[in-house]
Amino acid sequence: MKNIRFWVVCVVVIVLGLCAGTLVNGAKAGDKAEKSSLTGLKGVHVVLERIDSQLNSAVLETRSVERDVEVTIAAAGIKVLDKDEMLQTPGMPYLYINLNTAKSGMVYAYHIQIELKQGAYLERDPNIFVTSTTWSGNGLTGMVAMSEVDTMRNYLDDSVAEFIRAYLAANPPEAKK
Repeated sequence: MKNIRFWVVCVVVIVLGLCAGTLVNGAKAGDKAEKSSLTGLKGVHVVLERIDSQLNSAVLETRSVERDVEVTIAAAGIKVLDKDEMLQTPGMPYLYINLNTAKSGMVYAYHIQIELKQGAYLERDPNIFVTSTTWSGNGLTGMVAMSEVDTMRNYLDDSVAEFIRAYLAANPPEAKK
């Protein structure tokens, strides 16, 4: 019975990962439209979906991870907006980070997704303002042993680095004179 449950959990996480990739409103990472959506962006607010309480440890505690992401982004030269600044910034841009997990026995199945969300007006009716995914990372789905959950943190860090590279490609730092 445990073995069946394990495989069901694995299939569910993989399907969620595949669905997340196909349900994103934006194009694939690196697409010209995605790069354009990052150009001129003055900063981002970071929103980390609450991490499963079973993973809530020093390595994957929600607020700690959120702070680390903010520090990493700021160190790359990207302004981190607090909630009030985000609400005052055109498009209200925020970096949405989701770490979906499912536990079975001593194994976690996971899917990590990072998306930049911004407000956009519909072409068919410019009076309608919606939040849309304008950039999406490649996402990552896999499984790790419970004793190796810090590996998920490393993959999350890699996903944040993917966003930073895309942002800096669209907004190259000015050459120092």
